Amino acid sequence: MFLNPIPGRLDIYGAGHTHTAAVTVEVWDGEPPGQDPSRWDEQAEAGFESTSGEVAVWSKLAGR
Repeated sequence: MFLNPIPGRLDIYGAGHTHTAAVTVEVWDGEPPGQDPSRWDEQAEAGFESTSGEVAVWSKLAGR
């Protein structure tokens, strides 16, 4: 999986065709709780700011 931050959005994509990616979105009022990075094969972070206060998750195949 790859993370490409662009102003106003985050593009997440993979180079493989033999897997199904899943996305989980969580909202916190403050700093997120710490996680053990050994739980993940890959990890990436990027900042995101929503000027409208809304967030949408899109898929090229499934849409919104």
